[in-house]
Amino acid sequence: MKICKKKFKQKFKLISSSSYVYSSDFGKILDTLSAHTDDVTSVKYHKGQLLSGSKDSSVRVWKSYSNGSFAKVPIIEFEEHEAGVSCLNFDSTGNIAISGGSDGVILLYDLRTKQSIKKFVGHNHYISSISFLGNDGNRIISCSYDKSIRIHDTQGNVLSSFDANEPLK
Repeated sequence: MKICKKKFKQKFKLISSSSYVYSSDFGKILDTLSAHTDDVTSVKYHKGQLLSGSKDSSVRVWKSYSNGSFAKVPIIEFEEHEAGVSCLNFDSTGNIAISGGSDGVILLYDLRTKQSIKKFVGHNHYISSISFLGNDGNRIISCSYDKSIRIHDTQGNVLSSFDANEPLK
């Protein structure tokens, strides 16, 4: 059973494809989320929304409630990846999300319109980490098992690249 860890107001974990929201502080399962058909590989929380990505190639957005529970059905579902989702993140506003795939593909999503807005090849191998760079939401930084760190604009253009001597985890 794979475990993904993510800090919320308290410490929580999402576990496997049947995702349990577990509070480390209280030592119990607070909620169960079911929408992925394979292991959950990445989770992020921002302003009342939980973003989850899975080996099943999907990204889901869940609404959270003040009592620590979540909507039982995702409020948004994206299935544009052709390989497993390896990492994801929100921009500083929480309106745009980004995901990286095990095949090197990067996808951007507008959560307000519930649409994917851009898809491009960011690396030629598994993307191990991805984030927006700065608060303007116009640049993305990612690292990969292809031994590179890249900065892209949101149109997919490489602005800067650094090659390492070993895969970046």
